Amino acid sequence: MNDELPELYTASVLWSETIPSPLESESAVVASREEQARRQVRIGSEESSWARAFDDLKGPAAGRYSMGPGGMTGWIGKRRAAALTIAAVSGAPLAATASADVNLGSRGGITYVSDADLPSPPEVSVMEAACPAATEVSGGVGSAGTSVESSDVNDTAPADGPDGGSDPDDAWFATANFPDSAFLPNPEVFAICEARSHTHASGSVGIAPGEAGSLTVPCPGPTKPTGGGVMLSGAEADGAFVNSSSPHDGGDRGREPDDGWKGRAYNPEGSAKTMTVTAICRQGALRYDRHVERAGAGDLATPAAGCRVRGPQHLVGVGWRWSGPAGEAELYYASLEDSFDGDDVPDDYVVLGGENKAAPRKKMTGYAICVR
Repeated sequence: MNDELPELYTASVLWSETIPSPLESESAVVASREEQARRQVRIGSEESSWARAFDDLKGPAAGRYSMGPGGMTGWIGKRRAAALTIAAVSGAPLAATASADVNLGSRGGITYVSDADLPSPPEVSVMEAACPAATEVSGGVGSAGTSVESSDVNDTAPADGPDGGSDPDDAWFATANFPDSAFLPNPEVFAICEARSHTHASGSVGIAPGEAGSLTVPCPGPTKPTGGGVMLSGAEADGAFVNSSSPHDGGDRGREPDDGWKGRAYNPEGSAKTMTVTAICRQGALRYDRHVERAGAGDLATPAAGCRVRGPQHLVGVGWRWSGPAGEAELYYASLEDSFDGDDVPDDYVVLGGENKAAPRKKMTGYAICVR
């Protein structure tokens, strides 16, 4: 764990340690969530306020948004408790248990949906959060959860659904591989859905065993990216993973990363893979917030980027990018979050977590793409 982080966040990202067995009763799940919330409030008071604690974490980007009670784990807890309740009520074995999509609410014509899985390693989690009718996916992210060891995000990308079309505008799809049976992972996927149309651009590149791949897909002018994703063919079998999936600056006069989408991945062994990068694009004013954290070898980076609460602005997409070789760092954790803005919709910021696996020190940049 990055020892520069405040105690508040250290406690938050380890929330999975307090979760009861999926086979416990619903009341036990609720009690655990309430106790965790009380513990976090105590930690928050020691930091003077949740807003101050989050501002400390944000550094140069501080003061634009704040974190409410439950903060970085508030929505995670609600979704995770719902998934565990489904398991408890059904009585199904853990290996066969997964939660249904959860509609997290809507703001400004944007709806937020999540899907989670409760795999029993060694196993590959396959998750898809579908957008409601009359909306299209504008962005999203899938992650392996808070489990760092022995997990890989193989795909995190927009997907086509049974709507008669072929555009990847209906859902967010993700897979994560968990080859080690020594721990209980908690993978999750988020879809951000706008009530408007988008255009899509994609490209593919082959990645040989032992090699890294990188590809940038531009948005057609005059559109800008709201989000994008990366898919790897056959990645689950031999540990290929997505290193970065981020908005890209094409070197025009502006310095905003508003020209396309860039993906990077690593294929350590086995067969050749195909990496497909998709950019989701539309016209209109967008804002790209970013937060950079640095991590030494074996350390975690936890950037949090978000939208201005005053305005207000809302998340339409997220991304992340690692510096250095693609085979030496990856994403493990991602969550959309709410702030003190009078609702419970996670439309305000994204928290990301990843590990730098090898020297030297590297930068992880988290992106929040926002719209009024």
